[in-house]
Amino acid sequence: MTLNHHRLISGILHVHTDYSADSHLTIREVRDYCLGAGLSFACIADHAEDVSPVQFDRLVHECEDVTDESFAAVPGLEFTVNKAHVLALGLRIVPDATCGLSALKEARNNGALIVLAHPKFGGREIGHDLLSMLHGVEVWNGRYDGGFVPDTEVLRLYRRLAARRAGLIAFGGCDLHDPEQRGIIRTSLRASTAPSNVLSALGSGRFETRGLVWRLDSSGSPLYPVSFGLSAFHGAYTSAKRICGVLWRSA
Repeated sequence: MTLNHHRLISGILHVHTDYSADSHLTIREVRDYCLGAGLSFACIADHAEDVSPVQFDRLVHECEDVTDESFAAVPGLEFTVNKAHVLALGLRIVPDATCGLSALKEARNNGALIVLAHPKFGGREIGHDLLSMLHGVEVWNGRYDGGFVPDTEVLRLYRRLAARRAGLIAFGGCDLHDPEQRGIIRTSLRASTAPSNVLSALGSGRFETRGLVWRLDSSGSPLYPVSFGLSAFHGAYTSAKRICGVLWRSA
């Protein structure tokens, strides 16, 4: 979609902090990391099972403390529904349930964006009840796919889901746990750094997802920066990673 209001800013989605058991980044460190990388917002998605209601209230306040005209920290959680992982971005009130469809329904009713995370792992087959709650799908996950090119298998899965659920948005997420992690996927949009404006742009699909080489619009369509197709590029990239892995193990 065309970016047509406010100033162009970039940020990252699906960020884990020290409220998750598998990350040691504080929210203040997320801010410092982002500003050092030229990023203006970060959407937090800590594991719901690791965060008590009291801790989540503290997380929300910490996000507010580091948010100003130069940066926005958007609170959120990552829920488990059967085998699928689902992000609730922009959540400010913790649901009574910590997992399952009831938690997602409550999160959505409280204004959160509901996004199916890394669907290649646990999200291949989802039922109508979960699909009906989704605003979108994380079609590019930097932790698993790297920062060069999205996984074409995941894009095909997204299109199958989008055929069943009109208006489903294609998101890209870092799944950041460590500042040294590679595969930083940026989301670029036109908005102020007010969290509500960032969420509005995300929820209406007014953004682009940008890796090191490739870019996608919010419908999952590639914005080609090179002269050959996404499938060919992904195949070459996957083969190169496989060869490097073999060489590394044999060294």
